[in-house]
Order: sequence, then structure tokens, then C-alpha cells
Amino acid sequence: MTVDIRVSDIDQKTSYSNIEILIRLGPLPFNFSDAGILVEILGGGSMAVSCHYVSSDSYGKYFEGNSSSSWYFIGAGELFPFDYYGMEFYINPRIDANFTINQVFPLFLGSKQKVLMDTWETVGLYNEIPYDISKSNEPGLILIIKRRWVIPFLEFVLPIILCYFFLGATLFMNPKSRMQEIVTVYLSLFIFIPTFFIAIQEFLPYKSILSIPEILLTNLITTIGLFGTSIMISEHQRAIVVKKFEIPVEWFSLLCAPILFLAYYHYLLLPVLRRFLSIESVITVLLVILGYFVSFIGFSLRWKKYRREKTKKEEHFWESFERAHH
Repeated sequence: MTVDIRVSDIDQKTSYSNIEILIRLGPLPFNFSDAGILVEILGGGSMAVSCHYVSSDSYGKYFEGNSSSSWYFIGAGELFPFDYYGMEFYINPRIDANFTINQVFPLFLGSKQKVLMDTWETVGLYNEIPYDISKSNEPGLILIIKRRWVIPFLEFVLPIILCYFFLGATLFMNPKSRMQEIVTVYLSLFIFIPTFFIAIQEFLPYKSILSIPEILLTNLITTIGLFGTSIMISEHQRAIVVKKFEIPVEWFSLLCAPILFLAYYHYLLLPVLRRFLSIESVITVLLVILGYFVSFIGFSLRWKKYRREKTKKEEHFWESFERAHH
């Protein structure tokens, strides 16, 4: 059995594709009737291909047929732009004989071929779609529809990650003297986040929960709220004293923010990541954590400077006190 699968369109919003399947059977024994062979195809839909006699040679008879249909593909749109999908085909010729799939030619064809090739990964010189032959007793195969993620990453994920670094950089600034600049940054991000969130909706595939850009944006709002609250509190009380140890107020937000981010990822994406984990999604998480690390560095340096200045003031006070009493 030789199978050609021609994909002419993919609708990310409904998870359906338009396909045409061409089946070739042979060589079959000469006693097979020329009337034809019915081939049932199941998986992401159902299709019946009627294969008619086309030719014969010294090895036997050859049959061929084709049919078109819409086909459902399974995947995880939640991992956009690192999402990939599977289109399953289980093929059952209605004759009493064993068949194996010896050749598969899955291609993007049609008026949208260029768009499909630019959006989804292909192999070889003929825009071939990657596939895998199933190991079951029933002849079958799975097409692997994997997104080309570099451009969507630069468009939809990288700007959000840079916002985390931008937000973390505000902790380098002293709120005592730079409060206006800090507030300006936070307000700008508050305007950017919902605008960007709405703008990307038409580009996102079908999903049951939030996608990676949406999770990053909603968590960014939470982080801004934590950072902003702690900075405003620190205007009145810089630290909480516990058993003679000074704990800066900002430390609470710096610890809570990455924990909440990991909770977002764990609760919303862990079931999906278990099935569709990719190195790109892991790197995205690490980049966000690195943004939080910038926040830790910024505040640590500012706190160190504050402690140094406070120590100098105390030393100067005691020196003045000693001079006044001598």
C-alpha cells in the first residue's frame, strides 16, 4: 500500500485540516475482481476510498483511488508558539489480505502551500510533512504538524520576557529618589499588558486553557502588583525586624513572584507539558526566572548600598556624639 496525503489547509481555531488522500494497492493476485476495493480510513475523521483497477503487470493487479475530507488533529495549542500536533490515519482495506504501508508521501499542496510551509516544519526537498508509521496491527500512520517557532517566539514571547527584565531593572532604582520613574514604568506595563493580550488572540490556536504568552502576561500583572505594593510599603518601613535581623519588605515580593510564576506553569500547563514537553518551553521558563534573578541582583545591590550608607551615618553620629562629650 502506498499512501499520498495532500494537506491543502489547516485551521488552527477549529483544529481541522482539509486533506485529500490517494491510495495505491498492489500488486494483488490476478484473481482479484476489477470491480474495485473499498478502503476505510479512521482517526481524525472517517473516510471511504474506493480503489479501482488501473493496470497490471507480471506481478499482479494495481488499484488506485482518492477522496477528500476534513480531518481533526490532536495537540496542545496551550504551548504556542512551541505547539505541535498529530493527524492520525488508521487504514483498513475491505479485503481478506494482509497489507503493509511501504511508502507515504504527505505534502502541503494547493493555493495555501506557501503559507503552510512558512508556518509548519517540513522535511526533504518536496515540502514533505514528517510522519511516523504506527506499530499497531492495523496499518496506520501519524502526520506530525510542528510549528516553525522562531518567528512567533520573537513576535509574541520575547517582548514579554523583556518586560520581566525591564521590571526587574526597576529594583536597581532607589524609590526614595526615583519613585516617579518607577511608577512610570509600572503604569506603562499596565497599559501594555491588556493591549498586547487582546492583540495576540487572533493569532493563537485552539486551546482549552491559557497559552504560554497569556500565562506570561497574566503573571506579569501579578508581579507588578507585588513589586509595586512592596515598594510603596518600603517608603514608610524599609524592613521588618525579626530577632534583631532586618528583613527588607521587598524580599517578600521577590520570593512570592517567582513562586507564583511556577505555580501558574504547574497548575495550567503541567498536564500538557507531560505529553508535549519541548526544550523551547523549558528555555522560556528559564529566561523568565533569569528576569527574576535580575530583580534579586538589583535589590541586593541597592540594599547593600543602603546598609553601607546607614552604617556610615551611624558611625558619623557616634563620632559626633563622642566629640560632643569630650
